[in-house]
Amino acid sequence: MIHQDFFDDNFAESRLGQSQSLIKSLFTLTETIKLFEPSINGTDQDWEFHLKINRKWQVLNVKLYNDTWYCNLTPGLSNSLYGREKNNFCFSLLPTESHSEDLNIPDVVAQQLPLMNAALQGIYIEVKEDPIKYHSQLLKLIPPSLKWGVAPSSLIQKALPEWRSFESDLRPADIQTICELCQESSPEPITEMTAQLFFDYCKIAYLANPTIFEKTNTPLNQSASGHDLYRTYADGRDAGLSKIKAHSSKLFSEWYDNQKRIGSHPWEIYRGGNSTHIDLRVEKTRQPYKQGWQVTLSAFSSSRLVETARIALALNSANMPFELEYKESYLQRLRGEDMVGIIPDGFDLAYGWHNFPKEFKVADSIHWSWLRESSKEAPALIKNLKSATTWLPIRPLRLTKDPI
Repeated sequence: MIHQDFFDDNFAESRLGQSQSLIKSLFTLTETIKLFEPSINGTDQDWEFHLKINRKWQVLNVKLYNDTWYCNLTPGLSNSLYGREKNNFCFSLLPTESHSEDLNIPDVVAQQLPLMNAALQGIYIEVKEDPIKYHSQLLKLIPPSLKWGVAPSSLIQKALPEWRSFESDLRPADIQTICELCQESSPEPITEMTAQLFFDYCKIAYLANPTIFEKTNTPLNQSASGHDLYRTYADGRDAGLSKIKAHSSKLFSEWYDNQKRIGSHPWEIYRGGNSTHIDLRVEKTRQPYKQGWQVTLSAFSSSRLVETARIALALNSANMPFELEYKESYLQRLRGEDMVGIIPDGFDLAYGWHNFPKEFKVADSIHWSWLRESSKEAPALIKNLKSATTWLPIRPLRLTKDPI
C-alpha cells in the first residue's frame, strides 16, 4: 500500500534532524488517506474518518490545501474532553518558503500515530472488501456523542429540564403575548426619526431588564435619560449618533445616510458577542409606497431571548411600533416546537446552528454527553431519545481509482 521508494526519495537532509519514526508515520498517514476519495470544496480536499483507538471512538477530519495537511481529532486523545488545541495539528512533508520545517505535532498525537495508521489501513481493507457492509456497521457502532442530529426541543427538555427554561423566566401570560406579537404583521412606518426618539426606545429597552444591570459595576439608574443610559450600556461604537442634535430629523437622516458610519455598532444596545448581543436597529423602509422608518428588535441567541422578550413586551405596552426579528424562530422556541441540534463532543457549540440544513430551522445545540451526565433515568430515557433523534447522514467512504 505504501511505497517505500517514494518515502526514501522525498525526504532530504533538512528533515534528518526530525524524528525518523514521526516523519515515517506522517507519511504513512497521508498515503493511506489518499487511498480514499476526498470531498472537494474549492481548492480544498476534505476527508472524515471514524477511528477506534484504544477502545475509544475518534473522528479524524483532514483537509489538504497547498501541500499542507490540516488535521483535527475529536473529541481528542487527551484526557480533557474539549482540549481541542492538543488535537489540532498541521504539517507539510514538502516544506516551502511559506512552511516551517518543524512539524510541531503534539506529543499525544505523535504517540498515537501508529495506532491511527493501523485503524485507517484496517478501514481501507474493509471498504475495499465491501463498502456497503462497512458503512452499515459504522452507523450501528459509532456512539451518538460523535454524530450530528436533530431532536424536538420538547423531548430534549424532558431529558434536560434545567436547559433553556423559558417558562421559569417568563410568565405564561407574557409568553402568550410574545407569541401573539410574533404572529402580527409589520407595523406602519414611523414618519420621522430623531436621535431623541431612538433614545426613548432605548430607555424602555433598558428599564425592561433592570436586574441584569445590578450585577454590573454600573447599576441601572431608572431616572437617567435614554441618552445617558445608551452611553452607559450600549456598545459605544456609535459613529457619532449620541452627539447629533437630539430633536432634528434632518440631522438624523443625514447621519444615517453618511457612509462613514458603515462598520460601526450604533444599534447594539445590549453588549455581547457576535451572536449574543441585542440590537435595536433603525432603518429606512424599502417599500416605495411606505416611506418612513422601521425599528427592529433583534437577538437570535436563546441566551438573550428572555431579555429580548421583556423588551418587546415593554415596547408593546408603551405603544412604540417595532418589528421583532426571528419571529418564526421565537414562536417555535417558546412553544417548544423547534428542533435542537445534536453536535458531536469536541465540536464548539458556538454558531452550532450553522451546521444544520436550513429546513430544520435549528437555533440551539447541545452535546449528547449532557444527556448522559444529567439524566437520572439515563438508560431508558437516552435509549428512547436516541431513537427519536433524526441523525444526519455520514458520507460513505469510497476508494480513489487513482491515488492523489
